Amino acid sequence: MNRQDAFNKVWDWAVVKNNPKSGNSNYCYYRGPGNNRCFVGVLIPDSLYSPDMESTSASDMISKYPVLMDYFSIDTNPSDLGFLENLQEIHDYYDTGLWQEELSKFATKYNLQIPS
Repeated sequence: MNRQDAFNKVWDWAVVKNNPKSGNSNYCYYRGPGNNRCFVGVLIPDSLYSPDMESTSASDMISKYPVLMDYFSIDTNPSDLGFLENLQEIHDYYDTGLWQEELSKFATKYNLQIPS
């Protein structure tokens, strides 16, 4: 999965389908109640997900589950890990009403296209 594919999935989940946050103001889940997901959780296929991933940052999760590096087509360099961490931050720290705006800024930062 390249960055554009990942962004498209998150955009669809957050903006098009308007899914809620996957937690509360203190904690978000890669997979939460009612199958709600954070932005990074949206990208993790069911076959690679483990409940042990919860309570970890995106970069810690990638180092603990290296199979995800191949799936996400990323390396452990700061730019690749920053991509996932920035997605995680938008989900965790912004109200859902600001997601479209923040994801648009994210797209500009990473030279991505907004899906039509």
